[in-house]
Amino acid sequence: MKTKSLLLMAFLGFAMTSFAQENRIPPPKNKQAPPKSFVKDLQLTQEQQKQAVQLRADFKKRLQDLNKNESITVKEYRDKRFALQQEQKLKMQGLLTSDQKNIIEQKKKLAMAKKEEQHAIKINRLKTKLSLTDEQVNKLNQQREVMKEKIKAVKENDQLDRTAKKEKMMALKTEMKDSRDKLFTPAQIKKIEEMKKTRPVKKAVKK
Repeated sequence: MKTKSLLLMAFLGFAMTSFAQENRIPPPKNKQAPPKSFVKDLQLTQEQQKQAVQLRADFKKRLQDLNKNESITVKEYRDKRFALQQEQKLKMQGLLTSDQKNIIEQKKKLAMAKKEEQHAIKINRLKTKLSLTDEQVNKLNQQREVMKEKIKAVKENDQLDRTAKKEKMMALKTEMKDSRDKLFTPAQIKKIEEMKKTRPVKKAVKK
């Protein structure tokens, strides 16, 4: 079970270190981790498992060494950590066969389909609460599709470093909010603000 857990984290490129120094912000926990059966579904060979565990151990060691480096800034640390994670992801993907990669793609498609279902439910709920017109709903969905393509383009742009990607993602977030606000009437915007106030307050994460 321990080996499977290591492999799961490794293959998805979510390998994170728990040795961050006090003056550095630790990486966020992965909230989209797939089920534990994922590794089993790939039907990894013993050799693949052995190589994956070794890569994971090497990756962890390099992150530990990075965390001990007191001569770099927080930004440099984050950029180097991001580069290590990207390198590790490519190495892990290189261990997989075409069939195993196809399994991963199928699971991604299933997850995306589930996400679309949840979005449809959310939009219908919003339509009822805000009394949205069919035209407003259609435009919201169109904006979402356009934004998805823009976000995908940023994520897949290997010419951008971590900071540049973050800046573009923040800009897209602002663009999306502005576009949505233009669709709503003043009464609907007021209702949205009221809804925000009634949302449950998330508990702060203890450090």
